[in-house]
Parts: sequence; C-alpha cells; structure tokens
Amino acid sequence: MLEIANDVNVQHLLGKLLDSIGAISAALEVYMRLQLWEDVITCHAKLGHQQKVRTGSCIFLIRFFGSSRSPDQLEGLKRESSLA
Repeated sequence: MLEIANDVNVQHLLGKLLDSIGAISAALEVYMRLQLWEDVITCHAKLGHQQKVRTGSCIFLIRFFGSSRSPDQLEGLKRESSLA
C-alpha cells in the first residue's frame, strides 16, 4: 500500500512541476489520471476552456458535497463538458 501512496504522491508532484513550468496540457493529463478534479479545473482555466471550467466546477462541487441528481444527469454534465 505504501508503494501505491508514494506513486500517487510522485505523480501529483509531477503534475505540479509540469504546471509550474507552463506544460499545462501535460499537467492536466496527470491530474485527470489521478482524478484531482480541482487541479483539472484550474488547468482548464489556464488553457482558456471556459465551458469546461463552468461544467467541471459544477461536477466537482456535486462530487464534493453530494448530489440528489441521478447518475444519468451527472453523465449529461460530463458529456456537455467534453463537447465544449
């Protein structure tokens, strides 16, 4: 279990490093793989993907606070964000 935790930490540090040197798209890929949604949204904002920021922020808040929405409604939000 310690190996997995260390790998996730190393990958997160890699994402931060890529972000800090301006490799935002590469950092975005790392953050998406790790499901670090707040960092994903930040990268989309830096890349100027405003629709993805709005939709992604909604999805992040729903996941963080919970939702009364059905899985189909959440899937619809995901599809909208991928089309933007």
